Amino acid sequence: MKCLSIQLQPQATTAGGNASFTSDDLIRLVKSVGRYPEVDRDDAHPERISLNLFTEELPVLWQDIQNGVLGDSAMGNWVKQSTIIVCEGEAEDSLLLLSHFDSNEALDNL
Repeated sequence: MKCLSIQLQPQATTAGGNASFTSDDLIRLVKSVGRYPEVDRDDAHPERISLNLFTEELPVLWQDIQNGVLGDSAMGNWVKQSTIIVCEGEAEDSLLLLSHFDSNEALDNL
């Protein structure tokens, strides 16, 4: 089983000047595409969350996230500007960076 993690970075959201959405909005958006994440909250910073999605079909999950979450007309740009999305790579101890709020970061392909 593979895990894809969407990590909300509140400092990126406020730095970009667009704090119009919340972590709960992100959770609702992910659920709206038929995905039900395990939600990990940082007790000290409740807006800092990780949405963990587990699957046997990682390419299908990533396509759903790209189309339904990152491509959402209302929230997609906010999600792109305020999250980091990573997933497990082929090796057990490797991670792939699929999306990052900092456009200067080099991304991996799935």
